[in-house]
Amino acid sequence: MNSREEYVSISYLKPVLQLLATSVLAEDDEDTDLTRLIKTKVLAYLSDKYCDPYTQELLNVASFMDPRFKMQYIRADNILAIKTQLKMEMLESARHTYNLEKRSRTETVQKPQSTQPSRENAKKSLGSLFKTSVASSAFPVQLEDVAEAELNGYLLTPVIDGEDDSLAWWKVHNIMFP
Repeated sequence: MNSREEYVSISYLKPVLQLLATSVLAEDDEDTDLTRLIKTKVLAYLSDKYCDPYTQELLNVASFMDPRFKMQYIRADNILAIKTQLKMEMLESARHTYNLEKRSRTETVQKPQSTQPSRENAKKSLGSLFKTSVASSAFPVQLEDVAEAELNGYLLTPVIDGEDDSLAWWKVHNIMFP
């Protein structure tokens, strides 16, 4: 299988651009005038192509979410904004999932009771004694705290080798970072 959908590439863009700027296309004392001109033009083209704030935001987030790079190629003054953006997206996703689950539970309760055993006949477990409508309808902990902890937990995991597959890393760590 040779599908590029199974290979992370956008997160490599920021590191490659930095490599080009600091190494490959950096001016060297031994460069001829023509070589310097070509390097300068290529760097100017690349800077212009990727200078749009929305593009930079996308590249920053992609690099941040790649366990091979995380914050390594992001300017320090952008890190807080990226963390805030990701935290907001995590909260929105969690609330959406919570609302879907709540709607699903409501629809299940509203189904006719004839297909389900009566409450008197149903065998109760010890866990059912601790269920309350308050516990099932409210978040037991603040979602903001959960999102913050998850984001900080991700940042505390070691950066993986550049040759490792970041998608495979996410598949293994999807329990800790859903």
